[in-house]
Amino acid sequence: MPEDSVTPVTYTPEERKKIRASIDSGDKQPVCPRCGGELEVEGPITVPTTTQPYFRVGCKPCRRMAFIS
Repeated sequence: MPEDSVTPVTYTPEERKKIRASIDSGDKQPVCPRCGGELEVEGPITVPTTTQPYFRVGCKPCRRMAFIS
């Protein structure tokens, strides 16, 4: 991936599971399973078509982003 790319990349299913477990455990600052950087967590976000809350998580250092349910 070019260094100047601003397009976010997603996490693998295993990485998303680790992030969800970190959010559920109440960690004060979840970390990126890929690079160890601090994750920015937004949410919970309510979606009208579901009862599950979603969180938008992103890591600036490795430019990864995902919606975690």
